[in-house]
Amino acid sequence: MIHYFLKAIRHILRNLPYICRNRRLVLRCPHFVLFLLFFLCNNSLQSQDSHYWVNEYGTRGQLLGGIVVGSIKDLSGTFYNPGAIALSTDLTLEVSTDAIQFTDINQPDGAGAGLNLRSFKGARAPGIFAARFKLGKQEQHHLAVSLLTRYDSNFEVGARRIDPYENVEAGLSAFSGEIRFEKRMIESWLGGSWAHKLTDRIGFGITQYFALHSQAHRLQTFAESLEPTGEGQSVILVNDQKFYNLRALIKSGIAVDLNPFTLGVTVTTPSVNLFGKGSVFWNGFADVEGPDSSGQTGAVLISNYQKDLSTRLKSPFSIAAGASYAFGKSILHIAIEHFTKLNQFAVMEPESFRAQSSGESITPTVQHALRAVTNYGIGFQYSFRIDHTFYAGFRRDLSAWTPDAPSDITNSNWNINHLTLGTVSSFKQLDITFGFGYSFGKDVFERLVDFIGIDRGGDLLDEYDFNDVKFRRYKLILGLSLSL
Repeated sequence: MIHYFLKAIRHILRNLPYICRNRRLVLRCPHFVLFLLFFLCNNSLQSQDSHYWVNEYGTRGQLLGGIVVGSIKDLSGTFYNPGAIALSTDLTLEVSTDAIQFTDINQPDGAGAGLNLRSFKGARAPGIFAARFKLGKQEQHHLAVSLLTRYDSNFEVGARRIDPYENVEAGLSAFSGEIRFEKRMIESWLGGSWAHKLTDRIGFGITQYFALHSQAHRLQTFAESLEPTGEGQSVILVNDQKFYNLRALIKSGIAVDLNPFTLGVTVTTPSVNLFGKGSVFWNGFADVEGPDSSGQTGAVLISNYQKDLSTRLKSPFSIAAGASYAFGKSILHIAIEHFTKLNQFAVMEPESFRAQSSGESITPTVQHALRAVTNYGIGFQYSFRIDHTFYAGFRRDLSAWTPDAPSDITNSNWNINHLTLGTVSSFKQLDITFGFGYSFGKDVFERLVDFIGIDRGGDLLDEYDFNDVKFRRYKLILGLSLSL
């Protein structure tokens, strides 16, 4: 399903047919041992944080698809443009702006004809909570606090094959195998904002954010074969990682109201790493009966666990610009943001260790890198009457995954298109938001396994077979804001 996930698992499955056909070949084939080292030390299947515009915040920001850098009026401005906070005079509590979303990642025929590899998850979508306070009698200074979920990803995918007893009874070998990948990642931003009204039409603001990132994943596979003679072989591979990290960054912005035009520019600094801890666990085991003709034992074991490793995360410099134009009962919004490149760096630096079965030295790495991307979007709103407004938005969300310096903690290289629409109804001091969102993307990957074709004499893996991987997300948007 995931680009590097496929690459790593491909190495596993290319060797499984040899394991099942001839237990001695495991020891004689250096490719298997090399693969085992690759699997245990290459951690390239983590979280979907290669998209910067995957989530939206705020009452209007949700429905306009986040295309509000130059036109935001509610407290999601703490994230989109802190300078806009100074141009609104209401004291507002953003009680909640939430959504229920279902994410579907599907590779048709990914495990063989008629066997799809699919992850379908439903959960509460990332949201924001914010409050603002005026400072001073002249209402020139404003202070706000906000808490938002920047990323929240929960992923699980797997495939299995189990041959029944009838295989052995008929004089055939029986094969049992499973591959499973589970991942949970969440990143929350806590910020304090200060905004100053430079003139009646210009506001400037800064938000100091602290970003807490927490991530865990486990990739495991096993393969077992039983011959009619009673002999058997097994392979067990596990890659498990957990880590957290705290870093700091600043977002500053200028908002200009030139009715009917509004403009905005924001700058986000690269983040500064503060501290973090993590652990890594690798285990690879192949069990083959008896020594071969050279006297070598038939077991291969590579296992290592390291904890309390220091972690380091970075996020890039970015600059965004947006504008809106009001005509009649309608307003048109546009926005664009450029994110700079992140050169490859070490997220964790585990120490070298020696394989138990061979004594070979292994130096594992956990690295990260992202390419530069430029995202853009357009939004539209129409007021049916003063207390009821329709919104729609579209944005292009490019993946920052790079093939030049592959990351070990990103996994999605498909570009995503986001569509949103909905309404906001006002009742005195209360605004109620209701809307829908639909996101889609697609890429082409090599087939992971072929559990069906192997029965027709083919290999477990057909490296020349490609399948589409489709990303879909469906969102129900519910928002509530209260003016005090």
